[in-house]
Amino acid sequence: LDFYVMAIGDNGVNIAYKSMMELRLNGYSCEMNTENKSFKALFKTALRKNAKFAIIIGDDEIQSGEIAIKNLKTQTQTLAKIDSLVDVARSLHFDYLQDEKNGGSSENE
Repeated sequence: LDFYVMAIGDNGVNIAYKSMMELRLNGYSCEMNTENKSFKALFKTALRKNAKFAIIIGDDEIQSGEIAIKNLKTQTQTLAKIDSLVDVARSLHFDYLQDEKNGGSSENE
């Protein structure tokens, strides 16, 4: 699984669904939460599904117009404008795959 989209609140769910569909149209495997759970529970789900990244969409992100994308391996988080999500996700995903190809080393090790 490439991206697990985590949404909190009605507005978050709408943006999360649109984001998930955009990523899928660009060839990425994506799922999103359908239940209203805490972020902690959602992160556990993302890890259990072996997602590479979690995309976080809550009230703060909607207010700022930015989505948080968290690399679940390195725990680094990147902010992306909602309308540039696919471009940022593409870059992060590419870097992730390069890291895997090079033996899985990361800047945090």
